[in-house]
Amino acid sequence: MNQQDMNKAVALLLQTKLFESADAAALRQRLESGSVIAVYARGDAFAGSKADPAIGLLLSGKANVKKGRAVISTLEKGALFGAVTLYAGKPESATQITAVSASRVLYIPRKLMSALMAENSRIAENYIAYLSERIYFLTDKIRAFTAGSAESRLASRLADSNEKDELSRKFVTANNLSLLARELDIGRASLYRALDYFETTGAILREGKRIIITDEAKLTINNKN
Repeated sequence: MNQQDMNKAVALLLQTKLFESADAAALRQRLESGSVIAVYARGDAFAGSKADPAIGLLLSGKANVKKGRAVISTLEKGALFGAVTLYAGKPESATQITAVSASRVLYIPRKLMSALMAENSRIAENYIAYLSERIYFLTDKIRAFTAGSAESRLASRLADSNEKDELSRKFVTANNLSLLARELDIGRASLYRALDYFETTGAILREGKRIIITDEAKLTINNKN
């Protein structure tokens, strides 16, 4: 790893909740001895080592997190991924990460993460806090998908999106509404009705394949009903 990449990696990691308490010099020393950088072209799937799971840091570029064809979220420069599955012991992830543009990723293998947490208990505490937040997030998702109406399921999916347009409005790319209906576990007719309902209330706007949130407060209100 060259010095420019190293400087960028350390600076980006220190901006994350996971590594905000790390000592820059100690972090740099550890990264120099055990991290790996991978380069991906547009359309490539991110592929860390299955033999040694790792946390990934997006140094540059942009990537989509997908489940099947559905885009779950979008990763930008400085985003971390892989923390949830780091110690899972499973060879495959439930989602796939695909480069939207040329990207560079720093991988921090499990062995190196264990060493960093052993040396700095705050990193370990931040990691536990991150996993706890994910549990709450997934619990809310399960509640919405098992007990909610088509409207509440769609509202939850839209509100959870990390994609934003040029006006900083959240949106979901729906290349195929049948796939989105399957993702939400509802019928296509129910999805159409939910879309029509939120358009009528002014909560969303549909532009091509984008479903854009124009008033998130209305989605939140309806998501609780």
